[in-house]
Amino acid sequence: MGTIGTALNSIISRFASIKEGKLFDPDNNPLNNVEKSLNRYGISVRSNATTFKSFSDVLTDVSSKWKD
Repeated sequence: MGTIGTALNSIISRFASIKEGKLFDPDNNPLNNVEKSLNRYGISVRSNATTFKSFSDVLTDVSSKWKD
């Protein structure tokens, strides 16, 4: 249980670091390594260049790619 809690804490804080105080790249390039890593697996954290998906939607996308 502790490992799962730690993992979720890391995921949530890294996702939040993308959203907090970051300017959007006008070319829609990744804002940090988390976004870049998720993009590599076809997981987008943004709906468009200026709008982030909800965290639960991102987790759903991650779970569908977990086996990969």
